[in-house]
Amino acid sequence: MRYQASRQGAAQLAAFSKMMSNLLVASEEILKFAAVSAAIPDAKRKALINWTEFNKSYGEKLEQGDHKLEAPYEKEQWLLRQRNKFGRKREVAETAWVWGPA
Repeated sequence: MRYQASRQGAAQLAAFSKMMSNLLVASEEILKFAAVSAAIPDAKRKALINWTEFNKSYGEKLEQGDHKLEAPYEKEQWLLRQRNKFGRKREVAETAWVWGPA
């Protein structure tokens, strides 16, 4: 299990180590993993762990938001974009800034 967590990245490995430090959680997850792995007759390949479900069941969130592209426009940037990309006149763009696109 630890190997699969390390293959997902450092953040997943840290979350896995944190969750598995609790003995109750660790024993429950190991029993689940062993039950799934025992169902594979030759045991050459272990079952893959669904990390989304694993993290969701213990409240871990590993998502890193990137808000660079979500920053709102400044008025002048927006007006320039309206003129350059859409070919609108400044007056029409200013009206759209106040009232929203028509």
